[in-house]
Amino acid sequence: MLLQPGNIKAQIDDEKLLYGSSFKEMVFVANATTRKMLKRYSKLTSVSSMSNEEFTSMISALEKEIPELANFINDIEDGIHCPPTKYKSLIASLSSSSPVCVLIPNNKGLHDALQKLCDGDDIQCNPDLIRSLQEQSPLLFDIYKGCRPISTCMKELLKILSKKAEQPFVTKENHTVEKTLENPELACFPSLPILRGRGMYYSDKTVFKKKEKCKKVFSGHPTLLPGIFTIFCSHGICYGYQVMRNHESANIPFTIFRTRFPTAPDMVIYDFACSLHSYCLRRDPLFFRDTKFFVDRFHWYNHKACSRGYNLHLYLQHNTLNSQVNEQGNAGLKRIKDQLSYMTQQNFMTHCRLFLYNKNINKING
Repeated sequence: MLLQPGNIKAQIDDEKLLYGSSFKEMVFVANATTRKMLKRYSKLTSVSSMSNEEFTSMISALEKEIPELANFINDIEDGIHCPPTKYKSLIASLSSSSPVCVLIPNNKGLHDALQKLCDGDDIQCNPDLIRSLQEQSPLLFDIYKGCRPISTCMKELLKILSKKAEQPFVTKENHTVEKTLENPELACFPSLPILRGRGMYYSDKTVFKKKEKCKKVFSGHPTLLPGIFTIFCSHGICYGYQVMRNHESANIPFTIFRTRFPTAPDMVIYDFACSLHSYCLRRDPLFFRDTKFFVDRFHWYNHKACSRGYNLHLYLQHNTLNSQVNEQGNAGLKRIKDQLSYMTQQNFMTHCRLFLYNKNINKING
């Protein structure tokens, strides 16, 4: 079977641990107290602004950790200690515990556009760079669109943002893990056989001590397994499924991608993409360097503490993409839930496979 958090823990001391990125390398503001003050600042209005004492305390903390951000906030301040509306989403994203690279992904066109802006050049006459900025980082595009030319403080902030976005991948190594598992009995991915082992990571050792802010809360059945984890392509074809022995966690999709995919997917749409992104970077950042993670449109409104960079709705090039494909596919499985619940393992796997195969054939022929 694929490794789950429960049996990972049992093997940690017996395996050679691999290292990914640290929390400090991923986020823009590492200090939790400073992040909290900055998040509160991002939500304020002229009616409910910060006191002078609170604002001074926040700026003082930022000057010690990220002086470029402190200078930027001082530059946009108009004396009432609340940010202008056009900067609120950016400041809220910088105050989150999400990786900075969700705002500035690994894309040459985007990096060229930001470099031009930092050098003081106007990219308005270069449609390719404008398109890259809009498609890859819509949050920064909206700011550029609303305040051309950008200020010196904004240029300095963009420089440190670009540098921070690269940090999870600097000096990291590709992890080569030998294939140690045969095709698990509780998984079915006909076109995606196991290519390599998952690997054991230092972060697997610490995940049991920390609680993620974004998590799923379950009240499961006392004796039945939680269900199956399915993966669909954007056209509605199911690649396969994994039976969940424990409640759903980021480890399940991470293990599937890491062990079965030759290269990481270009895009992952998942209701908890924020947690999955961090989970992947903490373990194998280079493997997932070019993968973009998005929260589907339906579930985004539940994400109050995440970077706005995960909001699929902001990316206009994906407006026609059905982000509910997986939810719609799983809804079909509920029709056979009662029959599946008390089957033997072999019958359960056979029925799931036949049901999803039939849905795939109908989708292809329809």
